[in-house]
Amino acid sequence: MMITDPVSLLADPDLVPLVQAIRAEILTGSASPEDIALSLLEQPEAYPDPPRWTQQVEAVDEDEDRAVFVERFVRSVWNETAQQALAWQDETTDVDRLESAFAQLREQDVVVEEFSEWAEMEDDEDDLGAVITPFQVIEDLVLGPVRLPLLYRSLRGDDEQLAHAVEAAFREQGLQVTRDGEGHGLLYVDLTWLPHIEAVDPDPEDADFDPEGSEDEEREDTSWFYALFDENMADWGRMYLEKDGRYLEARLRARRLAIIEGDIGGEPRVAKSRMETFDALDHLKEIARERMADGWTRPPGTPDADIPQRGLGV
Repeated sequence: MMITDPVSLLADPDLVPLVQAIRAEILTGSASPEDIALSLLEQPEAYPDPPRWTQQVEAVDEDEDRAVFVERFVRSVWNETAQQALAWQDETTDVDRLESAFAQLREQDVVVEEFSEWAEMEDDEDDLGAVITPFQVIEDLVLGPVRLPLLYRSLRGDDEQLAHAVEAAFREQGLQVTRDGEGHGLLYVDLTWLPHIEAVDPDPEDADFDPEGSEDEEREDTSWFYALFDENMADWGRMYLEKDGRYLEARLRARRLAIIEGDIGGEPRVAKSRMETFDALDHLKEIARERMADGWTRPPGTPDADIPQRGLGV
């Protein structure tokens, strides 16, 4: 099969869903081309899977060349998006105002995490509260008008005080904010999503990075590890183990790993970790090895466990 230049694939209409998913990650401003390429290589099930794309990637024989192929494609999507952003490069946009509002809240001892979930929050008793933009909104992020949900919770028992602080910070920046009518710790910010995006070199700086490891190293059989994951993944990956009435659940997304552990049906204990994707995978493999050696298993046909949902997401 003839391999097409990855840059030219950008014009392929069959790849539109994949391009849109990559562009949405770019628009968050929290991922680099390398981050997105690594995620696309390691977690392809989290992205649209056009047959044309799969065929082209699989046609590249060497792992190193495949990594370069994928990153060149990501960089082409990145630069096309950056070209659009030139239209407002000298303007203060609503995204700038959003970041200013978040900075103001952080100065008021409010923990703020963008495109995250409660299970990954790190706060302490000195904080007034916490605010997140849920990671699920990434899928729908586009250039233009956006209604951005904000989840908030007080750490001092006064949600109303925190809500007023959040509303004041956004309105001070000229952004319209409204509350959810049911009062469930939810606000909405209406803004025009126009982030500043700098163009990147169309070719990867390091053509030698290899997601599968060196060709000279013995390949590890990881089929046992991926067999621990749910087939129907709510996140990019959900691994579940149990032993003697206790469970361990791991949720993995690009650059983020959350480990939730406790008694089945009881209060979960969350061990939060933030690391690059490969480090997170290695860390999770080591945990899985240790637990399985100690008798923890994923029983065949295990349904979704009766695990408390508080703290596991939004």
